[in-house]
Amino acid sequence: MSKLSRAKVEKLAHDKRPAAKRLVARAAAPEPSGPRLRRAVPILPVLDIGRAIEFYAGQLGFAPGSRFEDHALLSRDDVEILLRRSADPALPKAGGCRVAADDAAALFAEWSALGIVQAAGTPAEFVVIDPDGNVLTFAEAGGL
Repeated sequence: MSKLSRAKVEKLAHDKRPAAKRLVARAAAPEPSGPRLRRAVPILPVLDIGRAIEFYAGQLGFAPGSRFEDHALLSRDDVEILLRRSADPALPKAGGCRVAADDAAALFAEWSALGIVQAAGTPAEFVVIDPDGNVLTFAEAGGL
């Protein structure tokens, strides 16, 4: 059993929300043995590195880091995103990632005011689509 108490897991087992179901499944999963994975950095395909950096930095608050001709690394808090230039215009529309946030509702309010949140979403889980079509899902940290 993971860090959730047995009583908490039993209570969540009756909760129909997707986040509760994921927590129950995670609690029931055996603890992995061997080296522990710590984080992942999504690689998002983009058609124009400069335009993508402007969006991620100007709209989403990511700080530009290393930049090269065909890729760039950006970060915000504990999240890093690698943008990689693609010549295939269909590729970015197949890209995306999911990001956990401590206060997704605050981001939802801020980014809704900028008009970059997609219509179908809630303050606890919502979608932003970058200019190239990558789908970024932001969710309350406990809901991943």
